[in-house]
Amino acid sequence: MRFLARAIPIALIVACSNEIAAMRGADATTPFGVDASPDASDANAAGDVSDARQTCHNVPVDADARRAVVVSHPFGADGGSSGRHELLVLEPSGTLTRPGTIFDLGEKSSTEVTFTPDGALGFVALDDGAIGAFSIAPDFTVKVVNAHFSGTFHASRLAVSPHGHSLVVVDSNTTENGGGLYRLAIDCDGTLHEQAKIASMSSAFSVGLFSTAPWLLFLPGRSVADAGPNDDLFLFEISETSAIRRGSGIAFSDADEIVSAIASTEDGAYVLAADDSIVAGSRVAVFDTKTFRAVKQLTAEYPSAIVTSPYNNAALVVSSDTVSKLRIVRYDSSKSGGDFNLAGEIAYTLGKPSLPQRAVGLRRGTRRGRVLVTEVAAIRQVQFGADGTLGDVSILKFESGAQNIVGSLGMVQ
Repeated sequence: MRFLARAIPIALIVACSNEIAAMRGADATTPFGVDASPDASDANAAGDVSDARQTCHNVPVDADARRAVVVSHPFGADGGSSGRHELLVLEPSGTLTRPGTIFDLGEKSSTEVTFTPDGALGFVALDDGAIGAFSIAPDFTVKVVNAHFSGTFHASRLAVSPHGHSLVVVDSNTTENGGGLYRLAIDCDGTLHEQAKIASMSSAFSVGLFSTAPWLLFLPGRSVADAGPNDDLFLFEISETSAIRRGSGIAFSDADEIVSAIASTEDGAYVLAADDSIVAGSRVAVFDTKTFRAVKQLTAEYPSAIVTSPYNNAALVVSSDTVSKLRIVRYDSSKSGGDFNLAGEIAYTLGKPSLPQRAVGLRRGTRRGRVLVTEVAAIRQVQFGADGTLGDVSILKFESGAQNIVGSLGMVQ
């Protein structure tokens, strides 16, 4: 799916650069000296230090445990809309299995599915702006907690807190129409409660985790108070009551982008932002998180997903639409600007992909570097190598028919 970019630039308030410089440590390689790794902190300490509420789902699953994978099947056999979702299991061997667990959220979804650290609760933004919430038992049975949780927001993307009891909702509307970030509380059983709008911004079509302690999220967008007049990429620290802008800059030099995916390198030194808008599009900006400036722009048709390697030397860019390519980006963080370059497509040993769209990767355990990529009616597994290579592993194919088309994708981390 391609996006129609907004053509009207929005005036913003100029930020003070010396404030950012003062907050960043002199020897920092990432913003403000934080450790950007998702596993940077102890699971019991991660999250908002001011939040003393009891946690129920903050302990991550074992690095080599069986993992839940959830996809949506957004169409029925007749081609009409469907809220069917399916749970699969990634075995320790790396095999992806289908237990036959189907659950219905009443409305289709086509974005990312996100989970609490322990994998017991899952959430997905539905196409009508509501949220589907479900629980996953240790035996991988699924219970729908709330098939259609709605609020004052229109959910486009979701991010679960490192401690597992909060959910940030990204609303991609303009600020005049409620766009921005909303914080929800998650009960131990998965019940959601809307708490507050914690930031206003426009065109936030994606979100990426940058750090767990403090909880830092990178978001593309516009119209953020006290930011630079052309800033379109923002780093927010999420607190219990607000989203504090810790830095921002310009990833794209125009106002035509709609960022379809965003991912940071393993060391947190760079962020890659994909633009798949109709007006501009077919480009990936490389953003230096120390200087908050774009250092390079790569050309990649219809980029719909980005996954960076846990070995900190490569990235996968999924090109969707009619191009259907899985591209390799190689880089070297020790060099000025990271030396990012497109290295062609992966070597397909299992055939060329068919309309790939979503991708999610593992960063822990013996399957570290494993990436799942959705195709029209299949899930392909590829593997990052420590040497920066990326290759095919396997393909799980679904049966034919519109009812088996794959939409959303998520995997317990």
